[in-house]
Amino acid sequence: STQSTWGVKHSLRLASFEATLRFHCNLYTDYMSSTEFLHPSLLMIYNAGLWGYDTWTEAFPIMLAGLTGTPIVVTSYDETEALDDEDALESMSLEYNVHWGPEANPDGSPLGRPSCMDPNVTLRENSWWQCVSGI
Repeated sequence: STQSTWGVKHSLRLASFEATLRFHCNLYTDYMSSTEFLHPSLLMIYNAGLWGYDTWTEAFPIMLAGLTGTPIVVTSYDETEALDDEDALESMSLEYNVHWGPEANPDGSPLGRPSCMDPNVTLRENSWWQCVSGI
């Protein structure tokens, strides 16, 4: 593991497979314009809340244009949020490929917690997901 201004990097190498994982807690668009930027094979955005944060309206077009063809997987806490994320993407009027629309993530967390907005709603980390890529 190594750490830099742009997050933590972990690498794994097997006989026929190599993966490098980079974790970022800042705006991805800032990382994209840095000298440390490496074009990913896959971009995972965990529990992004595309529907709830204005920064996505600016960032997602840049990400789709700069990462053409790279799968971008967006996870959500539940089905409602996944559909809201899908609506948020559609409202940005961008051109992109949909590899799969919102669906239950078979590897989402089985552990739940009550929503602070509605205690009758149970949220699970990464329980829904969808995948798009820039054209």
